[in-house]
Amino acid sequence: MKIKALYEWTWIFSEAVGKAYGQYVKGEDVSVKTLSSTEPFFYFLDDSQLETEEMSGLFSGSHQTNEIYKIDFNPNKTWGKEWTPPPYKEYFGKKSSVESDKPIIVINNKYICLNYGEFTKNTIF
Repeated sequence: MKIKALYEWTWIFSEAVGKAYGQYVKGEDVSVKTLSSTEPFFYFLDDSQLETEEMSGLFSGSHQTNEIYKIDFNPNKTWGKEWTPPPYKEYFGKKSSVESDKPIIVINNKYICLNYGEFTKNTIF
């Protein structure tokens, strides 16, 4: 499976990383083309499976869905059963001096208001 992840970070982390990791766990052939700044989050791939480039132009290439903003969003229903989040806590926890047995929560404070027929407005809370 070839995954093109050259769009906004929200889509890279909500869609592309999970798809790539799901394929990796199943032993499937997977390759990813992504932004160089997101390379550490594809740690499970080797150099031959990962191609990076700098961001240029408009975000494009994702199969974006507004479903991810709904409270009952299920990535497996949207992107398939192979979507699997990587064990970031286990991997990056080995590299961190912070020790915690508590769950990790990620807060996305950027909201994109999609008003059809108008320009998209980005809001930072």
